[in-house]
Amino acid sequence: IASQNTVLDGQSPVYSIAASGDGADFAITGGNTLELVATPDINTKASYSVTILSTGSFGTTNSDTFTINVDPVQPDFVTTWTTTTANESITFPGSGTYNIDWGDGSPIASVTGGTSHVYATADTYTVSVSNDITQFQLSNAADAPKLTSIEQWGTASWTSMNAAFYGATNMVSNASDVPDLSGVTDMTGMFRSATSFNGDISSWDVSNVTTTRRMFMNNP
Repeated sequence: IASQNTVLDGQSPVYSIAASGDGADFAITGGNTLELVATPDINTKASYSVTILSTGSFGTTNSDTFTINVDPVQPDFVTTWTTTTANESITFPGSGTYNIDWGDGSPIASVTGGTSHVYATADTYTVSVSNDITQFQLSNAADAPKLTSIEQWGTASWTSMNAAFYGATNMVSNASDVPDLSGVTDMTGMFRSATSFNGDISSWDVSNVTTTRRMFMNNP
């Protein structure tokens, strides 16, 4: 607070909330030390105006009003990949323009289309991709067996699942959410040869899908 009262007689100002936005729970903790705790709905875009009062030793009061903007949390498409040697690369077969976090502390990159990354150390890495991605298509590529799990589908609006996980022989599903398939008509070979896949797809909305040819071909 810029306009807080001057400390008098060894006493700090007392802070209180005069007004806050609807639908959000704002509180001050820590006694005379200002710690603003806010728990708005993180799934709803909103703007909250909060007024804080600071009351000084002789009852003088100052106030500051500020705005808190909340943008909805947008879940990512999250997968894990395993490398077995140092300086090994993986190629992420995405479409669209999206942000990708490789999970090894490297800067988040903004890319268009497929992209590759080199991992200095052999390990299992969590790769998170923003919901701007439109398609993922392994198509039995050489790196397909390095994909080890789907952790989260996120809110991406997929446009096709053709050969998406074809050849991902080591991939399991740990995702508790479901993909948005409202824009998908083609699921040809989606899990072809993905012999470890264990996901429950019974709740998926496939009402717009017109072809599922070879979707589970070569699976036990």
